[in-house]
Amino acid sequence: MKYIWKPLDYFFVMRPILFIPGWSTMLAGYLISKQIMVSNYSESLIFLPTKTISIMFVCFALAMGGCFLFNQLEDRQTDRINNKLFLISEGYIAKTEAAVLAYVLITMAIITSYFLNAYVLSIIILFIVLTGYIYNYRPFTAKDKPFASMIANSLMGILAFYIGWFTRFPDGRNPILDIIPYFAFNTALYFFTTLPDLHGDEKSGKRTIAVVYGKNKLINIACAFYALSLISAILLTDIQALLFIVLTGPFFILAFIKKDEKSAVLTTKYGILFFALIICVQLPFYFFLLILLFILTKWYYKKRFNFDYPNLKGA
Repeated sequence: MKYIWKPLDYFFVMRPILFIPGWSTMLAGYLISKQIMVSNYSESLIFLPTKTISIMFVCFALAMGGCFLFNQLEDRQTDRINNKLFLISEGYIAKTEAAVLAYVLITMAIITSYFLNAYVLSIIILFIVLTGYIYNYRPFTAKDKPFASMIANSLMGILAFYIGWFTRFPDGRNPILDIIPYFAFNTALYFFTTLPDLHGDEKSGKRTIAVVYGKNKLINIACAFYALSLISAILLTDIQALLFIVLTGPFFILAFIKKDEKSAVLTTKYGILFFALIICVQLPFYFFLLILLFILTKWYYKKRFNFDYPNLKGA
């Protein structure tokens, strides 16, 4: 059994469970067009991914995996304090190994995106520069600065949406208004994701948005962005976005009332879940991919570390 852990470590160090919000946002961009959602709805019911969708999935997964590795390499200290992401912070994978893997993944992402179109290639490169370099390294280190981290994470979601949009529509049409509900919803969830790391970030001297504003203010800001996502989805008559936004509503209300970390964590997890499930209704193959990824990840962390991850609990 011990011989299978190393290759599995190399796979799960990419944090593939975190591909889900990125994939969902990407697919939302792919599906957003009114003619796909309404007049040609049957076209979006894909039970087996097409060649184009498969390439899109793979190239974005490679880009996310490489960038997540750079983030873990830079956050080893706080990850150890927060008792999370053991593979690099606890030395299961050496720093050199992780860095080499990151560069290989990013190179493969760029090569793969070439087979889609020039717009997607450019967006993938921008995503890598933003998420891999600007977010983690000097002189920018956006992850440690409150407003820079918010802007960077919002841009990551926008670029994910654009990957899907420009894969479907390589003629360069820009969905400036259509992206608003997704941008606002993902930004609201991002604020909540910073709360579990608040203690470790304070100990490490980081000035993240959670450290600067504190739990209560940050939850209020997140709920304001949620309200923007709801209003914009209504005004744009975006049924796709409106469904998962409304489903997540009770969790945002609970977080706004209780102002505690558990409610914020639950809101994040169910927000990601409902977003993904609405995409699954239109792309059924995505449902089976998510179930497989969830089961494999849960098995790996239980057997490898006796750790319950992922889960839908408030911790």
